[in-house]
Amino acid sequence: MDIDEFSGVIFDRLENQVKGVPGENFIKEHFGGIISNEIISKGCQHYSEREETFLSVPLEVKDKKNIYLSLETMIKGEMLEGENAYHCDRCNKKVPALKRMCLKRLPNHLILVLKRFEFNYETMTKNKINDHCEFPTELNLKDYSQQHLRSKEQ
Repeated sequence: MDIDEFSGVIFDRLENQVKGVPGENFIKEHFGGIISNEIISKGCQHYSEREETFLSVPLEVKDKKNIYLSLETMIKGEMLEGENAYHCDRCNKKVPALKRMCLKRLPNHLILVLKRFEFNYETMTKNKINDHCEFPTELNLKDYSQQHLRSKEQ
């Protein structure tokens, strides 16, 4: 079990133990945030968003020399085009679109999980990623917020 699974189990057990008592939502209040899964159409003017609550943010570290590059990968997302284009329900047609994640609401205490394992489908084993990944003692997350990204796009 890795630390992400372990903290999930601990948080679940703590939440179950404090149900019905004052302050029962302390875990969500202190560690809970919201990630926005966005689909931004490039072929029409429509936009789709799905909010997802989190207690930790998983970050890719393979070939990333620091946390900022991991966060950049998260907000960069991927283009959906060609055969993989997004079907816009409002236009009822396939359009090219950007699919990305960004931070919508940060918790008081942020847990970043470095994804240090990948699955090798040839050998059917998990391989540890030992790439060096630096992180600062203070982290400014403004550039990875939904509010900042939207202001840059207008």
